[in-house]
Amino acid sequence: MAQVRMRSKRLKRIIFVGILAAVMLTAACFLVFSLVEGNRLYARLAGDWASHWPFSRGKGIPVRAYSVLSSAGVARPIAVEIEPRVTLLLNPVDLIDQFLLLSGDWEPEVRDWIASHLHPGGSFIDVGAHMGVHTLRAAKRVGSRAP
Repeated sequence: MAQVRMRSKRLKRIIFVGILAAVMLTAACFLVFSLVEGNRLYARLAGDWASHWPFSRGKGIPVRAYSVLSSAGVARPIAVEIEPRVTLLLNPVDLIDQFLLLSGDWEPEVRDWIASHLHPGGSFIDVGAHMGVHTLRAAKRVGSRAP
């Protein structure tokens, strides 16, 4: 029974230290680096945390820390130009936004299809668009005037 309590205390300490580290790293991302780099670092931290945190409880700690920093005015979504004339407001808490912040691209096979099949003056319908990445790319390709 004493060993179980000792392991339980040790586990609680590990979880507490992990959570404290996540909060401190999240704060450091935004206080030390520029807003763009802070968001990129945060996106990497949140993704790694969710992938490697060994317990079911505590996986959302970076998201909570971002919320606190956002309320304090330290962190906020940023406008990022993912390609010329395609700028999105990216929130690193969102999974697709994290991917765009880290890689600069989303679904390259769809991007390539749009580029090869859509012509100026054409039509494009993006049904179920999450944030309009493909819609913005298609709009740039089609142009402002239809035939």
